[in-house]
Amino acid sequence: EDPTAAVAKRVRRLVNDVTARAFPHGPQHFVVLISPVSGKGDGPRVWERDAVPVLRYTPHTYEVILTERQGHAETIAATRRFDDGDVIVAGGGDG
Repeated sequence: EDPTAAVAKRVRRLVNDVTARAFPHGPQHFVVLISPVSGKGDGPRVWERDAVPVLRYTPHTYEVILTERQGHAETIAATRRFDDGDVIVAGGGDG
């Protein structure tokens, strides 16, 4: 076997093992509800700065929904159809 292919196979096996241990339930999908006006109004910027770089190194996916009014996050959570395993994340005063 080609030495490069053998190393690639070992690295792939190691990454798969670490991923399985770190995320025993498999990849998750995060539905992120952010109020763009609560606090200092920097929720979307904080999400992009602090959370997105970390999530890029995981098998998880996410979608961001910016709330439009008071109580909007609650309405979304109550009426939206979520898939099994979705994780709801609320950021800001509306959550």
